[in-house]
Order: sequence, then C-alpha cells, then structure tokens
Amino acid sequence: MPCLPSAVLNVRRVCKVKAGCKKGQYQSNEVCDPCPVGRYRASGGGIGLTACSMCPAGRYGSSAGLTTPDCSGPAPIGYWTSAGSTVSTQNSCPAGYFSLSAGQSGSTCSGPCSEGCYCGARSTFACQNSCPGGRFGGSASTSSSCSGECPAGYYCNSRTTSSTGNSPPRACGGNEYYCPAGTLQRLLVSSGYYTTGAGSTVRSSQLRCEKGTYCIRGQKLNCPAGRYGLALGASTAGCTGPCDPGYFCPASSLSSKQESCGGVDKYYPAGSGLPVAVSSGYFSTPETAPIDRRTGQAMCASNEVCVRGERRQRLVWASGCSTATDSGTVHVAERSTAGADLGVLALGRSNAGKSVSYSLVSQDPVAGGTGGCLNKKPFVVAASTGRFSVVFGSTMLDFETCAGYDVELKLEDADGSSRTCSLKVLLDDRNDPPTIESLPVREIEEGAAVNDPVGAKITGSDVDRGQELLWSIESGNSDGFFKISRCSGLVSVLAEGLDYETINKYTLLIRATDDGSP
Repeated sequence: MPCLPSAVLNVRRVCKVKAGCKKGQYQSNEVCDPCPVGRYRASGGGIGLTACSMCPAGRYGSSAGLTTPDCSGPAPIGYWTSAGSTVSTQNSCPAGYFSLSAGQSGSTCSGPCSEGCYCGARSTFACQNSCPGGRFGGSASTSSSCSGECPAGYYCNSRTTSSTGNSPPRACGGNEYYCPAGTLQRLLVSSGYYTTGAGSTVRSSQLRCEKGTYCIRGQKLNCPAGRYGLALGASTAGCTGPCDPGYFCPASSLSSKQESCGGVDKYYPAGSGLPVAVSSGYFSTPETAPIDRRTGQAMCASNEVCVRGERRQRLVWASGCSTATDSGTVHVAERSTAGADLGVLALGRSNAGKSVSYSLVSQDPVAGGTGGCLNKKPFVVAASTGRFSVVFGSTMLDFETCAGYDVELKLEDADGSSRTCSLKVLLDDRNDPPTIESLPVREIEEGAAVNDPVGAKITGSDVDRGQELLWSIESGNSDGFFKISRCSGLVSVLAEGLDYETINKYTLLIRATDDGSP
C-alpha cells in the first residue's frame, strides 16, 4: 500500500523497504536511490552511497544506476580517465605520450613516445611523428623540436634518436666533410678550404686556406719548401708557384723572394727550398748578380782557384802590376849606385796559398835618354822576396843617359803556375848641378871705362834638359870694380879706378845656379 502523507506536522512517515535494493542502487533512508554517475553497484542490497563503487580508472560512468565495473565504457583512444570519471574524454593523453588502445587509466597512457619521434596530445601511435632531419629525439619528445638540434660535427637523418638510443647522431666523417649544428646530411668541403672541429671525424665548419698554405680533402698543409703561396684558397701543392731564381723559399713562404740570406758560397736554383752549397772547385754564377742572388755554379779554369764559391786568378799582382792587364809602371831614383836596394817593384801572391818566386825574363832601355845607355841591364831580383837591386859592378842609374827600362818580370808558384808582368821602370830625374868652364881667365886694360866687358862671357852647362843658368859674383869683388850679367855670364866694369900698379890681378868666385827642378 503506498505511503501517504501524515496528517500531523513533524511526524515522518517512511515507506519501509521490505527487501534490499537492486543492483545499481543503494539504500538511503530506507529508499533505494540509483548509484550516481561515475559509480556502479554490481549486486543488490547496497546500503549508503559508499555501497556504490567508483567506475575504475580507464572507464567512465556517464549515467546513474550502472551495474558493472565496465560502467559506460572505456576511455577512448587518445584519452585517459581516473577513477569515478563521468565523461569519456576526461583527460587527453599528454604530448610526449601516446594511446595505442582505449581504456587508458593514467597520464602516461600507453607510454612515452618512441626515441626519434615526437607526439602531440592525444597521439595514438608510439611514433606519431618522426623527428625531422637535423634534429634528434629522446623518448617522450613533445614537438618537432624533439630533444634538440643535431650537435656540430654530426648529422641527423629523419627519426634520429638521442645519443644513447639505437640510432644516435652520426659522426660527420673524415676531414673532407663538415657538419654544422642542425645538419641533415654531411657537407663536402669546398675546394681550397679546410675543415675544423673537435676531432678528425667530427668537423663542424670550413675555413678558406690562408696564404702560404694549400688545402686538399679538407686538410690544410704548408706550401712545400721551394714554392710560395701568395693567394688565399690554394688547392694544390704547387701553391702560387716556384721560388724565384736567386732566392729560396722555406715551407709556408708567402713570397717568391722569401729568403736571400747566405753569400757567394751558395746558389739558389729556381724553386729552391734551401740554398745549395757551391761544390769544391766551383764558383757561383752569374758573377754579375749580387752575391746572395746566384742561381748556378761553374767549374774553375786551370789558371784559377775557387775559394768558398768565388773564383780568383791563381796568381795575382798585389802591387806594382795590374792583374787585369799584367802591366805596370814604377819609379826609382836616378843615381842609384851598384848594389843599391830598390825595394819590391811588383808584389805577387798565390790565391791557392802556395809560395811564389820571382825572376827577370828581360830588361831593355826605353827611349828618351839624351845619349846611349851606359848601363843596359842594371837590375837583379831576389827570387824569394821580389826585391830589386842595382847589379854590382854596374854604373849608377842616370836619367840623362837612360830614362827607364822595360822589364819582363815572371811570377811563379810552387805548383808551376806562372804569369808575367810588363813592368816599365822609369828613373826619377834628380837635379844635377851645373858645370862652369875650368879656371876661366879674362883680361882688361887698366883705366877701363864703366861697362867695358872683361873678356868673353863665362860659359857653363847643365845636363838637365831645359835649364837656364843664373850668374852671380860670390867673392873677390870687395873693391866693387866688377859686375856680372845675371843671365849671360858676361863680366864688365862696374866702377872706374882699375890701376895695374896698385893691383894687377883680381880673383873672382863666380856662381852658376840652375832652375832647381829637377
């Protein structure tokens, strides 16, 4: 019979449950109410709300009175639900995770996204999206950035995993490749460039080859000795070109004239990496070039000696004679007497370090004397010293009779090499004193008038050519009766008063003076 309202206030009338509540219900104040949404009751007799269990995680209850733990159904793929969920899409599977099947019960859903992949929210595959080339991904990547950019020195294809995964970033390779950060495919180094990086297999950039170097397959090498590199980006061992002749270029030279040190004992062929020492018995060429610019060598001739790359005449004249012409002119004083030491007129030496000796081949008078030579072969030479002297027993050397001599002097060393010098030995004319006629006698009448001549002129001569004599009375004319013409030598009366009875003879000392040179 139905419960009816009580007619008395504050009196509660309850319709009593004669039997327990059904499945999907619970008893509350002896009234059976359906289990609310998000809960279920699988058996009858439930008392109180707590008799209704919450729908398990992974499922949801969208209607009241549910009777099984399946509730309304599983959370759809891409979602997950917690216990007591009332809607199927309570929670989306978060980015970085995926849901492979319905009924996911936690925020990790089916699990993290695979390495090398990334998953947005509600992803339904373990590799919902592959990480793009140039990047790599660990597990649970949430966007196309994945875990990060492929590191410098490595390259990453699509779906590259982290460095600890099964397909980590690949090392770029040898020196001929380089991989900047974020590289999808390794790059081949450009011609004339070299690669740089932490190691030979992880090159990350390229640089143009500097001057003095060249680059092959990503390696930078110094331009080899003998060549130079003036330009950037050389790609062969030839660099810019060979070193200029007369210079040498060490490795990594920047100029064709990089180095020019050394001396005449070295030469520098074209492309020289180092100077070449001149061989023994050779001299550096060309001799017209500066001593530090020689480019070759040549053998010395038999009459030459080569010392430290320089050729010299084996025998040379140090003084008196010219080595270039084998001739010379020297002077000796006239009036040198027999046995007089005239000194070394021509000095020679051996560039080979040998001892030398001297000898006279010939000696003949030169033209120019005032008369015939009285001493036609006046000289002798000391073999070991080359000192000339006047032959003993000969007359003295006289310029006026023989002005000089043509002498052929021979120089010879201990090995038999020889050369001769045409030596002109000229006598230096000395001032010879003039001569006056011997004991001249002149007569004059007593009582002679002033300017009357006293006989003929006094005569004199001088063997030195071109001389003029000047005359003077030195003594014997104390009374002052006489005078003499300075130029002519004529004695004449200066004052009247000559008297035979008083003085019948006067002795005058007459001087003749020449010009004085020579």
